[in-house]
Amino acid sequence: MIRKSYMIMLNICCLILAACSPPATPSRVPSNTSVRLTSTIQSTPTPDAVQMRATQTQSALMQRTRVALAARAIEQTAQAQETIQALTPSPTRVTPTATATIDYSPYLDDWSVYTNEQYGFSFEYQSIWDMPPFNSCGIVEYTQDQQTSPMFFYMTLGYRGEFAIYSANGLSRDAFVSQWILGHTIPDEWELEDRENKFINGLGATFIAYRFGGLGRYGESYFFNANDNIYLFNLTGGGFCEFPEIGLHETDLFWDAVNTFSFITHTP
Repeated sequence: MIRKSYMIMLNICCLILAACSPPATPSRVPSNTSVRLTSTIQSTPTPDAVQMRATQTQSALMQRTRVALAARAIEQTAQAQETIQALTPSPTRVTPTATATIDYSPYLDDWSVYTNEQYGFSFEYQSIWDMPPFNSCGIVEYTQDQQTSPMFFYMTLGYRGEFAIYSANGLSRDAFVSQWILGHTIPDEWELEDRENKFINGLGATFIAYRFGGLGRYGESYFFNANDNIYLFNLTGGGFCEFPEIGLHETDLFWDAVNTFSFITHTP
């Protein structure tokens, strides 16, 4: 029993001595080893650095490729231009001759008379409207079926001018015009702007001005009457057929026809 106690005390003393002993000093690493380790760590690239270098290399390669392609495109364009120049003949200068130029001034001063024996009227116009290419904007006649339409004759004077003959059906000129206005009036679409009785070339006529096409366009009409018929000239604003290089205008054809309009007097 005493021996066991002695052994226990001895073990306790050993433990106390071990706890009080200073910690062991680690062995020192030579300084040159530390330098070599630091050098090794610094020279080893990280994964991010490797990726960055690869990206830079790829970008440089792509840039060189673009430059090469651009140079090739410039070279091909230059070759194509040389080929076109080689295949294109040199332009030849053509000097107009006297026969290639037409002097239209005599025709601008020359006048013709349109006469319609069937419906008994006539008017004057410049003869040039009978010549190509101006005749495409000249006088064009149409005949209507009087049984199906109150308008039995129709004629165009250019693109925007027109002339028509209607049966008056016993109405006076003023009554016919009033009925005409009433039949055409649509709020905000067709509205009368002016109405006036006139004498034109010695004949009684009724003039009206109106707005149409959403009230953004202008038109005017002239009504003559004879033998229970109404003779109507109408002009609307829009795309006119013009030849400004020689001073020829579609509206001149219309005004000449209106201002020289007359009825034919039949002699027995």
